Parts: sequence; C-alpha cells; structure tokens
Amino acid sequence: MSVLIDLKNRGTRNVFFVVCDRLKCPPCVVANVWPQTIVQTCMVYLIRNTFQLVS
Repeated sequence: MSVLIDLKNRGTRNVFFVVCDRLKCPPCVVANVWPQTIVQTCMVYLIRNTFQLVS
C-alpha cells in the first residue's frame, strides 16, 4: 500500500486500470487509494490457476 500512496503523493491523480496478481496486490488496497480503479488479475496467473484444477 505504501507504494501506491507514494505514487499518489507524487502526483498520480487517477489510475484507470491495474493488472496484478491477487496475492501481492489485493484489490481492496487499490480501492483505498484510487476508488474508481479497475483491478484485473494477470492472465498468466489465471491460466496457471486453471491448470492446477485440471488433471
């Protein structure tokens, strides 16, 4: 969260889209700093998690 707050303090007013994995960057942290930001899970992580469910 400190990284996002630092970016905001440096002048980043609005962020439209954030791509991250859910472990390192939870959507609630982004929503606290920029409430209208869309948080998307990285496609690589989605594919890896899908392969874990398939034998």
